[in-house]
Amino acid sequence: RPSTTSVSTSAGSSTSTNTRTTLTDWELASRWSYTLLNAPPDAALIQEVERGALGSVAGRRAVVERLLLDERAGATLLRFHRALYGVDGFRNIIKSQERFPDTLWLASDAEQESTRFLEYVIESEGGVRALLTDRTGFVNPRLARLYAMPAEGTDDSVFRQVEMPASRGGILTRVGFNANKSDQVERNVIQRGIFILRNVLCEDPGPPASGNFAAAAGRMPPENATHRETIAFKTEWGACASCHQERINPLGVAFEGFDAIGREITMENGRVVDTARANRNIVVMSNSDGNTENSSGSRTSIEVSRIMIAIARFNASSMSIITAGSGTTITTTTMRIANGITADDS
Repeated sequence: RPSTTSVSTSAGSSTSTNTRTTLTDWELASRWSYTLLNAPPDAALIQEVERGALGSVAGRRAVVERLLLDERAGATLLRFHRALYGVDGFRNIIKSQERFPDTLWLASDAEQESTRFLEYVIESEGGVRALLTDRTGFVNPRLARLYAMPAEGTDDSVFRQVEMPASRGGILTRVGFNANKSDQVERNVIQRGIFILRNVLCEDPGPPASGNFAAAAGRMPPENATHRETIAFKTEWGACASCHQERINPLGVAFEGFDAIGREITMENGRVVDTARANRNIVVMSNSDGNTENSSGSRTSIEVSRIMIAIARFNASSMSIITAGSGTTITTTTMRIANGITADDS
């Protein structure tokens, strides 16, 4: 789970009881300033500490709201979420030009699209639900064609705001994430599943058991096996099964409907692509109409995003949403920005 470092700006020590630490007003101010603005406390914050403004919940709320109105706070939140969802790595997306010709533009377009989406969620005061399910998108003509949407105009430097298809809710269903968590030719169930475990559910699967790679590589799947069947055959056995069968693969296969460039696919080897969950213990959050599965037991990725929200069990420190009036809102940072502000006040 991401964490922050507290930097003290003045004399005065914290008091500690067992494993809980009570920060001084100076330490709180320093933490807020470095977390939100990536800078030391300014003159106004120093004055607020000196006059005791952090001595009450109302005072702390007012201080945090003022900091959030600073344009640097929006930039900090954007940098954090770009790192959290791997957007910084999208610029390195490279695909086989034999398998996916004329896709050299994919890296830059995917990075721009996801960045614009994150900016939209932050500016519209969205939260974790918006990040994982909102269908607002930003596409240029090239991306529109990849998404099988109408392409308006011919200028690929122009991105327009659109409503994405039902299967494209949230940042994890877009081209960037799925192309980045794929190989040059084929999608990668394991990379996608591990990313969800670590970055969304805050759970580290740990390193694979020694020798598992060689053993898995030697297992040959049945002829005409689908990608999902191949991964299951190689990983859901022996020492591998405890992590892959119950934790990694069920999350990764939810995105099987997106190929190595993030394009939606429905058929593979003459069969319907299977995105049904394998782990029946996953907690379900249903759609507004109460339906969570289609007749085949498959799930759309937007439904899977809702499931991930349900099982994430974010506590007050990882779902802190602090409204700044007409300004910016903290969304899904796993930092407790306003230490000292109770969960009821967040």
